[in-house]
Amino acid sequence: MTIDWNEVWHTTMERHLASKHIGKDDLYWSSRERVEQFNERIKKNDWAKGRRIMQSMDISSESRVLDIGAGPGTLVIPLSRVVSHVTAIEPAPYMIEFLQGNIADENVENVDYIQKTWEEVDTDADLEGSYDVVIASYSLGMYDIRSALKKMVDISTGYVYLLWFSGLTSWDELYLKAWPRVHGNEYVPGPKVNLLYNVLYDLGIYPNMEVTKMEMEMTYGSVGEAVDDLADRFVARDEASRSRLSTFLAEVMRKTEGSYVLDVYQWSTMLWWHRDNIGGCGIH
Repeated sequence: MTIDWNEVWHTTMERHLASKHIGKDDLYWSSRERVEQFNERIKKNDWAKGRRIMQSMDISSESRVLDIGAGPGTLVIPLSRVVSHVTAIEPAPYMIEFLQGNIADENVENVDYIQKTWEEVDTDADLEGSYDVVIASYSLGMYDIRSALKKMVDISTGYVYLLWFSGLTSWDELYLKAWPRVHGNEYVPGPKVNLLYNVLYDLGIYPNMEVTKMEMEMTYGSVGEAVDDLADRFVARDEASRSRLSTFLAEVMRKTEGSYVLDVYQWSTMLWWHRDNIGGCGIH
């Protein structure tokens, strides 16, 4: 029996979103305040996160780069200092707002941007030619991942780089415990890199892979402060669910002198390949 890994991805994504009581268009980044906080973290230490990710990429001063799900410029800004041109694809309005501000603040002149999802982008009408490098960094929340990947391959004359989650993140583990208590139903994690690899394999793409671990402490002055910050993550949208979330967080947060700490981490995988190294006939 042949497994349709694209359908497995699609079904897992649907079950994941349904279990969270959100739809595909119910964007986490629909809050300007949340995007502003994210923007400040991303800009720390001269865009350190983006510069770290770039270290593993084969880029040069001649490179034309397409960044899918660019956010406020996590990779766009540091890339713009190195490559010839960057096109950013980003659907969230507040992300675009902060991307525009960062482009202006950095006096960047070699970046353009398109406010659409990757599925909505018409590569002939919206983009000007092909790209040496195509990047999708934690932006693969697409139902038809096979079509999305084929579209990336078609527009790239060189490398494609994907970053995605290697397994359960600490957020997944928290949601698995919290959801029955806060919402009364089981939580279903979203698709991970194992499914992504199988879709790529069926396309005749055998990617290089590099796994890394990210760790961070989220510190709060009180449980109430944590609830205010995390309510949207836990989809706690009324007083009853916020109260249940408060009880849960009080149990799982690490208490230190005068503060409450949530330890978060994730294992991530970078997958990459060159257009010339695609084997088989799956991509056609």
